[in-house]
Amino acid sequence: EGDVRPLMLAEYESSDKVLVFNHLGGMFAFDVVGVPEGASSFEFAANRPIKGTFLVDGDEVSTGEEEVDSRVTFTFPALKQVEDMKFFVPVPTGEYPGFTVTISDGENTLVTKSSSKTNIIMRNNLRKFTLAASEIVYVTVNGAGARTGATWADATTLTSALENAKDGQVIRVAGGTYIPEKVLPGSTDNSELRKAFLVNRHVNIQGSYKAGTSDTDTLATPTIISGQIADGINAYHAMVVAAAGKGNVTLKGLRFSNASPLKAHTDELIAQAMVTVADGINVPDYRGTLYLASDAVIRSCVISDNFSEFHGKTDGTLGIGMYVHSGVKALVENSTFANNSGGACGGAICVAGTLDLNNVLFEGNSANHSGAVHNNGVVSVSNCVFNSNEARNGFAGALRIQGSKADVQKSVFVGNISHNHGGAIQINRNPMTTIKDCLFKDNTAVGAYGGAIANWGGATSTVSNSTFVGNKAEVTDKQTKPIGGAIVNMYQTSSS
Repeated sequence: EGDVRPLMLAEYESSDKVLVFNHLGGMFAFDVVGVPEGASSFEFAANRPIKGTFLVDGDEVSTGEEEVDSRVTFTFPALKQVEDMKFFVPVPTGEYPGFTVTISDGENTLVTKSSSKTNIIMRNNLRKFTLAASEIVYVTVNGAGARTGATWADATTLTSALENAKDGQVIRVAGGTYIPEKVLPGSTDNSELRKAFLVNRHVNIQGSYKAGTSDTDTLATPTIISGQIADGINAYHAMVVAAAGKGNVTLKGLRFSNASPLKAHTDELIAQAMVTVADGINVPDYRGTLYLASDAVIRSCVISDNFSEFHGKTDGTLGIGMYVHSGVKALVENSTFANNSGGACGGAICVAGTLDLNNVLFEGNSANHSGAVHNNGVVSVSNCVFNSNEARNGFAGALRIQGSKADVQKSVFVGNISHNHGGAIQINRNPMTTIKDCLFKDNTAVGAYGGAIANWGGATSTVSNSTFVGNKAEVTDKQTKPIGGAIVNMYQTSSS
C-alpha cells in the first residue's frame, strides 16, 4: 500500500531447524568467524534506500519516515574472547546492489567487510554468507600443498603457524597428534625435555577439525597436544601460553597429554630449573603441562594423563595438568582434567593468579597435597564435579584453598580422599571462602579430620544450602578420636 511496508518477523529456534518467516520479505544470514574480543555491535547496511518498520526477535526496528540506507544494528554484551557468531537480518524484498557489515566495540570499528555483488531477495528467501572477521590459518600434522596455511589444501604445521602468528588470528587445527618440535626460547641447553609449543600472540586455536571441512568432533577427530617426544622421553610442558600485552589466548577443542613436569624437590632445582621465554616471563620446568603465563580462555579441552613424581616440597612441583601464573586471569569451561598425577600440590591445577572454573570435570587426579586443585590466588568454581581425586600424603583430596579468595557453588564433590585433613576441601589461612548449593558425598579424610571440609588455621568460611552425605573422618591413631565426619572447624577459624 504505497510507501507502507509490512511488519517483518523472523523466528529462529535453533541451528538445526528451518527458519519460519512471518513476513513478506526475505533475510540475509551471516556466519561470522572470529568476531574479535571486545566486540559489542554488528551493523548491516544495504546499498539501497528503503523506509519502513520491521521486527527483529520481537524488538521493533525502524529505518525512519524518510528514505535512508537500509541499516540494522544488533548489540550484545562485549565479548571477553574471540567468538564465532551468527546474525540474521530480515529485509524487504527487492534488489540489493551490495552491502557493508561493520563490527565495533560501540566506539571503535574493529572489522568492516563489504560486497558489491547484487543480491535479489525474494519472499521467504534466505541469502547465506560466511565472513572471516579474523584471518584463518589451517593446520594439519604434516602440512599440505604449499604449506601457506591459507586453506586446508595448503595447510601449514602447528609449529609454523605459531611462529608466524599474528594477534587476532584463528588457527584451525585438524585432528591428529601434535608433538613439540622446538626447544623453548631462552633455554640454556638443547634438551628435548624443554620442547613445547609456544603461543606468544593473542590467537584463537580451535582443534578437532575434520580436515577439509568446517566440522569438529573432539571424539572422532581429537587434536592431541602431546608431551611425549619419543618412547620414554616426556617433555616438561606440552604448551606454554605467553602472549605479551592486553588480550586473551583462546584454546578450544584440544587435548593435552603425556607431559611430565620436573620433580623439583630441592631448593637448588627450584632456583635453577627455569626458562625465560620472553622479557619478564619465566617458566619453571616443574609446573604445568599447560603453562599459562598470560591471560587465556580454555574451552572444551581435555587435560589428562600427565605425570610427575610425588614429593613433599610444597613450593616445588605444582599443577601437573595446568599452572596459572601470578597476575594471569584465566577461564576454563566445559572441560575435563583426568588422571593427572604427582608433584607436591595440585594434580590437575595450581592457581597463583585468578581462575574461573565453570562446568569442569575433575576425575582421578592426585598429588601429595590438593589432589585436583591447589589455589594460592583467586578461584571461582561453579557447576563443577570433583570425583575420586586424592591427596596421597596430605591435605585436600579435591580442592585446597590457601591464603586466597574462593567462591564455590553448584558443584559436586564425591568419593575424594585425603590422607590428612579435608577429604574434599581444606581451607587454610583464607580470608573469605563461600560454599553454596553444593553436594558432598562419600568423601574421606584418612588419619585426620574433616571428612568433607576442614576449615583451618585462621580461615573464615561460609557454607550454605549444601548437602553432606556419607562423608567420614578416619583416624588410625587409636588414642585420637575422629573429628568432623562432614566439617571440622579448628585453630581460631570462623565458619557459618
